[in-house]
Amino acid sequence: MLHRKILSSQAIMASSPMRELVDQYAHQRIMFVADSPAFVHKIAKHYGFHNVVTVEDYVASHHVLYPARKHSEAPQKSWHEEEPIKAVFLLETPGRFTFLN
Repeated sequence: MLHRKILSSQAIMASSPMRELVDQYAHQRIMFVADSPAFVHKIAKHYGFHNVVTVEDYVASHHVLYPARKHSEAPQKSWHEEEPIKAVFLLETPGRFTFLN
């Protein structure tokens, strides 16, 4: 459409401010909250975060939280209780939160 290559450094997305946090959290355990766990792991790796878990990873390791849900998928990242989460990043559209509507 534009017939030009757009570099990631030229694009600003809702997740762009996370770039500033990479130095602080690159190797610390952080949780991402978003619709797609596969997307989360891909974007987190792209930014430079190496120890990422999602809510879905937690639920997959703690089936009792959602007993009616099918739990056929193994978590993308194993869950270790002794390793604390240092930050939580939210990658959701605010309009999806019913308490904001």
